[in-house]
Amino acid sequence: MRNLKAPLGISYNDFAKDFYLCRNDLSPAEFDIQWSKLITTYPKAANYLNSELYSSKEKWAKAYITKFFTADISSTSCVESENSVIKNVLQGRPSLCKLVIILNLRLKDEAQYVNHNEWYYANANVQLSGASAKCFPEINRILKKYLTEEMLSQQRHEIIQSLYYHTIIETGESLDDKHVEEGYDTQQIHLTSLLENLPPNDIIKTYKVQWRHCVHVNFVIILADQSHLCTCMLLVNSGLVCRHF
Repeated sequence: MRNLKAPLGISYNDFAKDFYLCRNDLSPAEFDIQWSKLITTYPKAANYLNSELYSSKEKWAKAYITKFFTADISSTSCVESENSVIKNVLQGRPSLCKLVIILNLRLKDEAQYVNHNEWYYANANVQLSGASAKCFPEINRILKKYLTEEMLSQQRHEIIQSLYYHTIIETGESLDDKHVEEGYDTQQIHLTSLLENLPPNDIIKTYKVQWRHCVHVNFVIILADQSHLCTCMLLVNSGLVCRHF
């Protein structure tokens, strides 16, 4: 916004929409096509786009960053704001003991926030509030042992949602990579891109997973070493086992 709003004037809003469509494309080849269209459509932005952004595309374009752990964030602003809060509380040069005390207080605040959210969603959908513990008691026991309050809440939410999905085993001939649109349950990577570095012998089965009455489809790949991958990339990007698996 700082560099392009003035030069583009009234066309800036249209440019922003086109830019984010380009940034969110999941195919490197399609990204380059959309990038060329941006340059052609908005020549006043061409110099900045090529000199400042294109050379660092591997750090911000979705087609290049999907396979990396990002804790589900797209910028450092969340971390910076948390650091600012902690610094304001600490003041000066605190001891290590005081730092630990402040961090524990922040964790307690987070736990209170999580408890409020769980109470809120339990009232909105009371029938499923305890599904993670009732349907998967052993998994729930392990999760409670290893996860923080916030991560435990998010993981339970994924487990509850899994009850809405159905799966079918897919063969290689029927797999299909379509253009991915924005939405809650859309793929975050094309299946072909996810498979490109995997030896075929490592793949045991591929499942197509779909929410009932929903057009969006994800693929779960079961690997020979007992691990798995999913085109929603929640495990890779956020460290959570997804509802599809």
